[in-house]
Amino acid sequence: MKFWSLGLSFKSARIDERTRAFLSEFEDVQSVVGDVDEFVWVSTCNRLELYAVGESEPETVLSNWADYRSLSTDLQSKFQIHRNFQALVHLYRVTSSLDSMVIGENQIQGQIKKAYLKAQEQGSVGPLLHKVFQSAFRSAKKIRSETEIGSLAVSVPSIGVKLAQKVLGSLSDKKIGILGLGEIGRLAAEHFGSVGPMELLLFNRTYEKVEELVSQFKKEEVKARGVRDLDQLLKESHVLVSCIDTCLISDENVSRVGENQFPAFVLDLSVPPSVNIQNSSQVLIYTVDDLQKIADENTTLRQKEQARAHKILFDEAEKLWRGLSSQNLDQTFQRLSEKMDDIRINELEILRKRLAHLPEEDWNEIVKTTKRLSQKLMQDPVMVLKSQAENRNESDTWLHFFRNMFKI
Repeated sequence: MKFWSLGLSFKSARIDERTRAFLSEFEDVQSVVGDVDEFVWVSTCNRLELYAVGESEPETVLSNWADYRSLSTDLQSKFQIHRNFQALVHLYRVTSSLDSMVIGENQIQGQIKKAYLKAQEQGSVGPLLHKVFQSAFRSAKKIRSETEIGSLAVSVPSIGVKLAQKVLGSLSDKKIGILGLGEIGRLAAEHFGSVGPMELLLFNRTYEKVEELVSQFKKEEVKARGVRDLDQLLKESHVLVSCIDTCLISDENVSRVGENQFPAFVLDLSVPPSVNIQNSSQVLIYTVDDLQKIADENTTLRQKEQARAHKILFDEAEKLWRGLSSQNLDQTFQRLSEKMDDIRINELEILRKRLAHLPEEDWNEIVKTTKRLSQKLMQDPVMVLKSQAENRNESDTWLHFFRNMFKI
């Protein structure tokens, strides 16, 4: 069995790079994967990943992918490959939101389930990936119920997301206004986009940047729209995230659009601050300094919770991997036993013709002796394989060697 994952995430590639590598249709994915037995394609606003079982090497699939989408050598180098047990751990981390841009966000599990169910409908999920993904879902549920990992973000933009959720509840019915699409603004847009808001409203002095980001979000199934007028942005947004380099929001803006229509929740991620509102008791404003204090407080706590979460994750992954490895060993030993029996029986049939004069009682002793001999001959190789297969990082290598050696 070869189980591996291949893909890009926000950790290795920017959103525009992920967009260039995007595969929009199931047929596109099939063209790339080639000869694999099972596969699941995961596409979210923060990652593009393929999980597969089969003899095809991930490097071959990456080459197909690069040819299909005309990817540069530099972008190809940003793809991440995980094999066997490490691929299993990676899937568990992704599903449990330990690999998310917003650690602990709960949307990713739903996105992975959606990808798995779609693969099932398309017929690309077999018995092995079924076991793997069901186990990943159970592990994610256990981590969420037994740790506080979901409440302890540490990066400033992710804390902004968590704070907005804490104050306003779910953001699925909220419009998030992003003011300014520089590096921080784009990062904030990705963070808020990753938790599934009603809509992202994007405003920037250079509107080409808005159109580019809207197009990229659309491909990643995040609802986003460009806004050309600042007052319109302030009027429509439930949450405003300001990422500009000048003080552009003041009491005048509040009075112009009407306090009841102004965002009730404002994150000012600019340094120096870009929001200067003094006379509105209905607007909650948080600055970078406020969010950084929360980040500092959360760091130590999150490290402890992450350690707990990873212990749960590894325990569950180990349990499944041992089961899968044991199943592979059993299948290997069964095939070997059947091959040995076939050889032994064929040779006995030839010998029986030459020793037709032997009494049945003597012949039966010969048959019993051949059984004992075959069992003793295989005893040491089988014991060595069992011992080596306990090493999760080497088990597949030894199984492959053993099967090749005995041609089973």
